[in-house]
Amino acid sequence: MKYLVFLLLFIVSWSNAQVVKNIDEKMEIIDSITLTKKCNQLIFKCLKYDTDSLVINKILYKYNFGKLNQEDYKKIIDYLSTTSQSNIESNKTIIVRYYDTLKSFSKLLKEHSKHPKEKQKVYTDTSKKRFYYLYPHKFNRQIFEKNRKKFIKDRNKCVKTYDRKFNTQVFHAFDHDSNISGEYIDFNWIPDNGILKETFFKIVFNYWAVILKPDGEYFLIGDHFSDKNISKLIKSDDWTQFKLEWNETLYKYPINGIGIFKDESEMEHIKHCF
Repeated sequence: MKYLVFLLLFIVSWSNAQVVKNIDEKMEIIDSITLTKKCNQLIFKCLKYDTDSLVINKILYKYNFGKLNQEDYKKIIDYLSTTSQSNIESNKTIIVRYYDTLKSFSKLLKEHSKHPKEKQKVYTDTSKKRFYYLYPHKFNRQIFEKNRKKFIKDRNKCVKTYDRKFNTQVFHAFDHDSNISGEYIDFNWIPDNGILKETFFKIVFNYWAVILKPDGEYFLIGDHFSDKNISKLIKSDDWTQFKLEWNETLYKYPINGIGIFKDESEMEHIKHCF
């Protein structure tokens, strides 16, 4: 009888266990060793998608290049121009900072309740002994309002700086709204009707910014990328060298990178615009 009860409990626990799938950047199933190895490479990032029955560990590119044909490029420009109510000159380089969701106070309060109650040391790469600390911190309505005002001030400053120093137009877009976009006074949010997400930001939390050149060439950013390197991309009319550096980082220098993709982990917490 005891054996039967144990067997039934085992069957129930096994049937409720989550299935784990590791998927690489080519949508192929890989083992956990390959997953770990690729997750430590500079050009890749790893995201975890968790449900009751399935866990997917997905490898994605942190950065990527692409090119739009003129028809798709025009659709993007027309949409940005219409929704922002601004004229976009044909020689401008476009920068779009993209947010999946504009979160309300109640949503952020719920998220902050999950933060650690004591300081925690978290390793990002045990082989190089890189780590950061998670600190407990307060969150309330006053802090929420203060952070929002600071966000508006900092973002508007970045827009003015880039549009003044470079031949650019910077936009801030979002996919989902918690009915708070109207509360951002003197800040021009662009609601996405799907065209930006479908073109550049299909996978949630993969990329959060795109640099789009007048000829349709674009560069996607999904991790720390210094303003210095962004400036290099903006000022250059030919991205051949940068694409070569991306390729060499992928195949020849996967840990330390090269060129604009050289490891800058020590700069992660330096204030930057994108």
